[in-house]
Amino acid sequence: MIQQLINPTLNISQRLRIVKTILALSLIASVCFTLNWWLPVDYYPKMALYDFSFNQIADYVLLSILSVSLIGVLLYRSPRFFVFLSTLCLLFAVFTDTAKGQYWLFFYIGVLFLLCGHNWRIDNPRRYSSVFTAIKILVCLIYVLSAIQFLQTSVNGSVWLQFIAPLEKICTPEQHKYILGIRYAVPLIELFVVVGLFVNRIKMAAIVIGVCLHLFSFCLLLAETPYANTAVLIWNFCMIFLLYFLFAGKTGEQKIYTISFNLYSTLILFLIIFGGLVKQDLFPENKIDLMQSNTNEQFIYLKQGGKNKLPLYIQYFTTNNADNIYTRLSVTKWCANETKAQPVLNNKQLLNLCGVLKIYCGADADIVLSIQEKKNTEIVANIYH
Repeated sequence: MIQQLINPTLNISQRLRIVKTILALSLIASVCFTLNWWLPVDYYPKMALYDFSFNQIADYVLLSILSVSLIGVLLYRSPRFFVFLSTLCLLFAVFTDTAKGQYWLFFYIGVLFLLCGHNWRIDNPRRYSSVFTAIKILVCLIYVLSAIQFLQTSVNGSVWLQFIAPLEKICTPEQHKYILGIRYAVPLIELFVVVGLFVNRIKMAAIVIGVCLHLFSFCLLLAETPYANTAVLIWNFCMIFLLYFLFAGKTGEQKIYTISFNLYSTLILFLIIFGGLVKQDLFPENKIDLMQSNTNEQFIYLKQGGKNKLPLYIQYFTTNNADNIYTRLSVTKWCANETKAQPVLNNKQLLNLCGVLKIYCGADADIVLSIQEKKNTEIVANIYH
């Protein structure tokens, strides 16, 4: 029994059905825990890539259709229509609010796109094998991108130090110093997971290490309450189950097409990789690493007169400097408190946010200072009254 649990024998069709179930449950849970993010809220604005001439009822319609389609993906054995409908809804949500362009949502959309190419029949093994292989490659790409971006942003120790900050409460200074030094090994560990997932002799070790990485990330992100990003916590659990059901054990097929691609799967993977390269020009400048804690807060700086023009609710997320010359508004805490999510906004989105404050609060906004700090850009806006 234990051996069967460690090394399950599942055919590709069974694994794909499990994948779509995991995906549907993860998306349903993510939407439920970040419900305000999907509905029009009172204060925190939506930032559309393209403006649509629809009123706020469109958000309720979108959420209703998305919910029904995700339930269809969960319950139906051949949910091709519902997979396609869910994909369209998520894409529409991203284009009507670019703050939703988070790495975890892009991952879900990528897997859904690949599942759109599966007809949920077993009459063509090459076809569903290609979809299965493409999903495995997509999962591995997450660790490759994580290792690359970790090297770019975290070797200096600042990001890693913020990520492991909750451990200071339970570790001795010597233990914390040792954990701080582990940052040099993290990208190597992630690359080992990628290679190990395709080598039978070390596959189980790679799965266990990958699961430990996600559990470690989950526990530290959970320690950041009350501003832990629930959607990211759910994504970590999703990745744990995907690692197990995609890679663990043997595939019960008479003939296994280990390297099988069709044009559709190849094209989708290419578009995902290409989209990841150009994403910074369109969507938020997020890291795609396993430490997506977004501990770096984003602020808008206001003069004291500008603060008084804000609603009292928004003023709650402001702090004054020592000389009371200016006030800074924490965009991160404002969004997290209202939408239960922590999107990282790019320069254009911060400008849009300043424009919203100008329109609804009567304050003039202008970007006056940009600080470049070791490839991490902090944008500061000054709102004149």
